[in-house]
Amino acid sequence: MTMTMMMSQTPLIITCKGLIHSAWRTLWPNAMVCAADTHTPSSHLDLVLIVAGERDWIENVAHYSQQRCPVVVLSRHLHLHELQQAFRVGATGYVDILCSEQELALASQAVTQGALWVPPALLNRLMSVISEQTTPEHRHDPFSALSPREREVADAVCQGLSNKHVALQLAITERTVKLHLTSIFSKLNIKDRMQLLLLSRQ
Repeated sequence: MTMTMMMSQTPLIITCKGLIHSAWRTLWPNAMVCAADTHTPSSHLDLVLIVAGERDWIENVAHYSQQRCPVVVLSRHLHLHELQQAFRVGATGYVDILCSEQELALASQAVTQGALWVPPALLNRLMSVISEQTTPEHRHDPFSALSPREREVADAVCQGLSNKHVALQLAITERTVKLHLTSIFSKLNIKDRMQLLLLSRQ
C-alpha cells in the first residue's frame, strides 16, 4: 500500500480531547477524530485507531472489531497485559502511541490486509513467556488435527502473512485461504490469528 493510498483512507481515531499526534495527521489528513464515548457508523471506515487507557477503550475495541473494522490500539506504555486485553477483544494491531510514521504505516497496512501487528520487542517477550511456560516433555504438535493444506496455511499465517500473501505463496485464492482459516479455527477451537500464533509456539 503506497503512502498516497494510505492518505486516501478514512480512519477513525478515538482519543482524549487534544491528543492528536502529528504522524496521524500526516498519514491521514482526512481522519475522523472523536471522543471515547462516541460511536461512529463503521460502514465507511477503513481503519480504527484507539488510544488505550481512555474510558471504555476495551469496549470500543470490541465494538469496532465486531463491525469487522481493522483495529489498531495505540499504547502509552507497551505492556504484555494490555496487549492481551486488546487482542482478546478483537484488535489486530498494537503500537506505541509515539511510534514513527513508518511503523504506524506498516502496522496499519498489515491489519487492513488481514495480518497482525505487534512491536518486535514485545513479540519476543511474549514468545519468551510462552516458551518458559511450556516444558519440552509437554510440547506436542498443536496442528496435528489439520490437513496438509491447512497446515501450510496455518504456518504461513504464523509467519505474519496477510490472506493475500498467503494466497500468493500457496498459489490459491484469498477466498480459499479464508475457508481454510475458518476450518483451522474450528478444528483448533480458537477464534483468531493471535490465538493461532500463540498456539504455534506451544
